[in-house]
Amino acid sequence: MKSAYFPQAWFKFIPRFFVFVVLFSVPAVLPFTLPAFGACDDISGDWDYSDDGTVRCSGGGDTYKDDVSDSGTITIEQDGCTVSWDAGYDASRNGSIKGRSIKVSGECAVALVDGVDFTKNTYTANGTIKGDKITLRGKGKASGSYEGIRFSCTVKDTVVLTRSSSEEEDGE
Repeated sequence: MKSAYFPQAWFKFIPRFFVFVVLFSVPAVLPFTLPAFGACDDISGDWDYSDDGTVRCSGGGDTYKDDVSDSGTITIEQDGCTVSWDAGYDASRNGSIKGRSIKVSGECAVALVDGVDFTKNTYTANGTIKGDKITLRGKGKASGSYEGIRFSCTVKDTVVLTRSSSEEEDGE
């Protein structure tokens, strides 16, 4: 049985902590081409994502584990090798591309009520860009207190991004 003090009621894990993106475009001259030194694939635009993970929390004498899942569409903004997008709940993801690797970070959770005091609230994900698909593996930690009750939560997830079909149709 869950206590009324359980942290899950105080804040929301950002469903798109882990939504990440990539599109890789290369000339069709060779079977594969490496990007020029310092160049980054263009991953800007709309991406469909699926996110599956596990949240584990303890607080107020209770422990909690939940499998979480989310899907939808995000819009990636890109400036050179720097990427960002809106993760929902007034949170964002910011990161960079290096070769075929992508790394993003941001907040792990957002408060749903006043009085939640996070002492730690971080999320990072690393992934690989393979054509119109990006796979990211992320982890995060949110800890702090609410009304004097301390809590600590961890998140692990896998996010798969694919270029939205509407983007492909617009580009034809």
